Amino acid sequence: AVVSTQSGHYGREFTSSAIQKTTEGGEVESSKLNNFWVPTLQGHATKQRAHKPSTKTTCPISGKNLKLRDLITVNFTAMPQGDAQQSVICQENRYMCAVTKDMLTNFTACVVLKPSGSVVTLDCFENLIKKDMMDPVSNTKLTDKDVIHLKRGATGFAAAANTGENIVAEKKAPTMMAS
Repeated sequence: AVVSTQSGHYGREFTSSAIQKTTEGGEVESSKLNNFWVPTLQGHATKQRAHKPSTKTTCPISGKNLKLRDLITVNFTAMPQGDAQQSVICQENRYMCAVTKDMLTNFTACVVLKPSGSVVTLDCFENLIKKDMMDPVSNTKLTDKDVIHLKRGATGFAAAANTGENIVAEKKAPTMMAS
């Protein structure tokens, strides 16, 4: 890498960096690095033709076109409020299973029953609903395609994925090196 010094605005000096590459023929190629803070070293945008965006709404997972008839309403059952003045967002526990009334958290695996749109825990589905394959909210027969597994969201905390591995923090102390 080559560093050169140039005079900038108001008599200040600044450095710019360049990378030199040697080709197979022995020739030296130099390319200048962009520098956001120095106006003379900034990269310049080139004109490009903007493409018209698609008018179709696509599924973010599969990339297939979405149709209105393919969308379903998901009905979360709200927890009973102790304080009517408090907003739903401010509540620590917001939603519960439609069947067992268990609290839903970021760590609770859930499924949506398509006929009613009800959200139930995976344990409730496996232990109670799967045996008869009947939607307990709408009393309609369920098929495997009527059960949609919800992906759990993260909280930003390192253990939010809860993959079964224990995350252990280790305290490292600086070490003294003798020379």
